[in-house]
Amino acid sequence: AAAAMLSLCPLLLQLLTFTALCVRVSGSKERQYTATCAPGSPVASEPFCDPTRPVSARALLLAQAATTEEKLNIWNGHGLQNGIPRLNVHPYRRDTVCFQGPALNTRDVLWTAPNVTVFPNAINVGATFDVELAAQAANATASELRGVNELQLQDSGFNAGPICDVGPMANTAHDPRWGRIAQVYGEDPYLCGSMTATTVQNLQNRKTVGDREYLQIAVTVGLYIGAHGDNSGQVPKDRDAFELTARDLHDQYLPSYEAGLTGPLQADGVMCGHAAFNATPCCASQLLLDTVLRDEWNSSAMVRTDCCHDISNMVDNHHFTSSLEDAVVAAIDAGLQYCFGCDMGNETATVDALSSALATGRVSATKFDSAIARGLLTRFNLGEFDRDPASSPYGSGYADTVDAPAHRQLARKLAAASIVLVENHGALLPLGKGHAQGHAAATPVTVAAVGPFADCKGQGQKGWTSENCYLQQYVGVPSKVVSVAEGIAKTTVATLVTSAAEADVVVVAVGLGPHYEAEGRDRSTLKLPGDQQALIDNTTRALGAKQDCVVLLFTAGPVDFDRGVCRAVVWAGYPGEEAGNAVADVLFGSVSPSGRLPMTWYRNEYLSHVGNLTDYDTTSGVGRTYRYLKASAAGLVAYPFGHGLSFANFSYQSLRVTKPHSAGSLMATVKVANTGSVAAHEVIQVYVVLPADNTTAGEFPRPALSLCGFAKKWIEAGDTAEVAIPVPVKLLGLVWPNGTRIVPTTGTFDFYAGGNQPFVKNGAPVVSFQLPA
Repeated sequence: AAAAMLSLCPLLLQLLTFTALCVRVSGSKERQYTATCAPGSPVASEPFCDPTRPVSARALLLAQAATTEEKLNIWNGHGLQNGIPRLNVHPYRRDTVCFQGPALNTRDVLWTAPNVTVFPNAINVGATFDVELAAQAANATASELRGVNELQLQDSGFNAGPICDVGPMANTAHDPRWGRIAQVYGEDPYLCGSMTATTVQNLQNRKTVGDREYLQIAVTVGLYIGAHGDNSGQVPKDRDAFELTARDLHDQYLPSYEAGLTGPLQADGVMCGHAAFNATPCCASQLLLDTVLRDEWNSSAMVRTDCCHDISNMVDNHHFTSSLEDAVVAAIDAGLQYCFGCDMGNETATVDALSSALATGRVSATKFDSAIARGLLTRFNLGEFDRDPASSPYGSGYADTVDAPAHRQLARKLAAASIVLVENHGALLPLGKGHAQGHAAATPVTVAAVGPFADCKGQGQKGWTSENCYLQQYVGVPSKVVSVAEGIAKTTVATLVTSAAEADVVVVAVGLGPHYEAEGRDRSTLKLPGDQQALIDNTTRALGAKQDCVVLLFTAGPVDFDRGVCRAVVWAGYPGEEAGNAVADVLFGSVSPSGRLPMTWYRNEYLSHVGNLTDYDTTSGVGRTYRYLKASAAGLVAYPFGHGLSFANFSYQSLRVTKPHSAGSLMATVKVANTGSVAAHEVIQVYVVLPADNTTAGEFPRPALSLCGFAKKWIEAGDTAEVAIPVPVKLLGLVWPNGTRIVPTTGTFDFYAGGNQPFVKNGAPVVSFQLPA
């Protein structure tokens, strides 16, 4: 018993420190924070505070200065990472998500967090096909998270920690039923990889000062590599186990991670997934965490678990090991460096298991010190251990960016740019005939907004889930969410009426929301839930001869629906706090829609022709994603990947592909003419069809076609733009059964450039390119 009490002493000291801090916050709010290495700190003269040493050496020195018990406390943490009071190392928040702007876990346990800007969800960002706009949103998010940290430090003396523990998620959505599609950029590896890399780079904003590198915020890419199987009706995510060929792994699932975890601008961390991949839990996979991450990609990213049972899962659910100690040893041997919320509710058992492994030498002290040092290195690179953290490159000056008006305007711009005009028969849209888009004088119109997504209220959270149906999971709390009804009411050409019978146009706002698609909520059908299809049917039956209607969809994944006589269909995704204003911008023509579907939209019958969610094989059944969908399944597609209409008309000509303009790239150049009457953005999509004879190893699965380049271009009415788009040569390669991507040196490749997939829009040019050039 005495030994047990002694083992609890570090935890009791941590609890007392935490409690004292809470008392100070709830009382006078007197600042009690002294930076670890500040002059006057009790450890200021310690070697790990010596600014002349490399930060990697300082991080290791700090790890070595801690006792085993202190290191065990800092290795495991959820929300609040334990500090080391003896060394003046403070508790640190490690539970912030950056899917739609900075999001702390509901409300900070020590401090009421401020309102923040809530941008559109990741699936909307993917729908923009606009890396520059994605970069702007990432920069704004980074500034706001730094600002939140700054405010909290000023108000409470607690360092919130500018770390995005999840964001972005680099997964590709291989199945339309997956509940977490809102959190990813789409189904295509190149699109997802491009958005992941851009977001990581502009969240972190790596900056070199002298021989030091600083991060504005530190980003962890998730969920490496599997996160499907969330639905209790299929397989809970903690028990998800899937088989994956080496070819599928390297062709479909790894490229988007590689984009964010390689090179000098790579993400600071990577989160291994709950699932077991080829009978090995992802967090204990030597293949994923060592062979691929370290050897093939040369990545220095810190490896951490997801929350909250990844170690015990290896024993209880995956049956990979027979004991917690064996599981801990396997994970650390594979490369795990930090346990996030390690087995919540049973933390002591897991920490005890690691303690035992350290005592017996199954986990070496040297390896454990390196793991602890890697986690501390992130904090060094954020400036926490500088003599004066506030004067580090990103240490101060960001408080005014939190929920700034300019960021709200950016949220509206991004939301509008992500909206997809799916159908527009008889040019019903824009309503009022586009008063701001060069049309004739605006025509007043009366509009009724009906349906469960017409006037969503609320802006708080329940756990990680927003109470507002335009948002989703893992969001901050905005100061205001604009509903569709409010957005319509603000327009100068529309009168919002409450009765559909009195309206010229009825907007039927339907969708899914986090009650039907979210983490833990996969779908078993692609149909609209509840009586929403009946609402569309009843609305269309009640329309008068001079009335029209628009179906407005708020979903991440595809839905199979019947629009009835509604002449227009608009997809808005989860557009964030400026939802209503952005929708109104598109409906009434102040913005020409330029979003494109980042996923294939299937009919519900498709589900009977593929396996369940844990079937990651892209070629199973009739195929998964547009890249592997069999020609015989064309009738199961309602809308293809990349689909989207505009208020302008565009034509393409003179496509040419030239020899590499830089190492590893070709250049596709095409002339795009705006033949319509309004200026607009166009999304230029470049696809490649691989030759059938580029391997002598026999036939094996190959994509029918692949996106290999894209760009978004503003073109005035009547103008023609010549658009040059780099095409990575490696995308011409074919992944062989052993997982090796063979980049060709010879062969004929067909390239297509247009506003959609090949053969969807007639008249777009196709050109053949011969290697060697």
